[in-house]
Amino acid sequence: MAALCGFTWPPSSRCGRPLGLRRHPSNRSRLLVADAYLGLIDVNLDKRQFQSIIDRSNPIGVTFFDDLDITPDGELVFISEASTRYPLHQLMHQMLEGSSNGRLIMLNMTSGHAATVLEGLSFPNGVQLHPDGQSVLVAETSGFKIIRYYFAGPMAGQTRTFADNLPLGPDNIRLSSDGKHLWVSGSLARLAGLRSSADLMGQRTWLRLAAAKILPGPLLHNMAAGHYGLVLRLAINDGRIVDSLHDTQGKQITHSSEVQDYNGRLFIGTYYGPYLATLDL
Repeated sequence: MAALCGFTWPPSSRCGRPLGLRRHPSNRSRLLVADAYLGLIDVNLDKRQFQSIIDRSNPIGVTFFDDLDITPDGELVFISEASTRYPLHQLMHQMLEGSSNGRLIMLNMTSGHAATVLEGLSFPNGVQLHPDGQSVLVAETSGFKIIRYYFAGPMAGQTRTFADNLPLGPDNIRLSSDGKHLWVSGSLARLAGLRSSADLMGQRTWLRLAAAKILPGPLLHNMAAGHYGLVLRLAINDGRIVDSLHDTQGKQITHSSEVQDYNGRLFIGTYYGPYLATLDL
C-alpha cells in the first residue's frame, strides 16, 4: 500500500485513509474500519481479507467518514461523517467555512439498512457508546463539545449536551478501561493566556476566506491546530473534566488523535507524528 499510494498529502481517495477502528464484540479477529474515502470496511485479521459494508455506491453516501462504535450485540454501528460537503483532503475548507453539515449514521448490521439519525453537526468526529447501553457520545470538533444521542430507552431520539466549551477541539474519544471515564484527544487548544488561531479567526469571515484561498491546506491545518499537546479525562456520568495532561511546548505529544489506557499505561496516537506515544499512569 505504501508503494502504491505513498505517505503524502493529500491522501489518495483510491487508497483511502482509515480514521476509526473497532474490534467486533463477538469476533475479535474482525475489525470494523471507518475510512474517510472508502466508507465502512469489515477486515478479517486472521484471514487477511476485507469486505466493504458501506461504500460510495450505497444510498447513504460517503464523503468524509470519521469514527465509529458498535453495540455489544454487534447489531448497531454508529458512524460519524465529519462533512457531507468536503472530503478529507479539503479538511481546512470545512473548518474555515464553519458550516455544520456533519452527521451521525446508524447502521443495522442484520438488515444492512443505514440511516442518518443526527445531522447539522459541527465536524462530528469521535464516537463512543455510553455504558448505559442506550446512548452514544459524539465529539464535535468545531463546536468544542461532546453531545449524547439516545437511540434506545425512554429518551430514544433525543440529544443532550454531554460536555461543552472544552479547552480543545475533540478528536477521537474512548471509554477508559474501568468504564468510569472518557478519554478525549484533540488539538486547537484554547486555555487561559493561549488563544488558538481557530479562536482568532472565528468571527473574521474575511480572514478565513482569504486564508483558504492563499495558503496550502497542510500549512493551514498546522497553524490552526497549534503545537500545544493536551489530553482530557472526563467523568462518564456527567462530562466533568476530572484530569488533564499537558505538553505545553508540544515536544512529545501534539495533535493527539486518540487516547486509550491499558494495564496502567496510556497510549496516545497522533495524526502528524509517525509514532505511538505511551505514558505510565
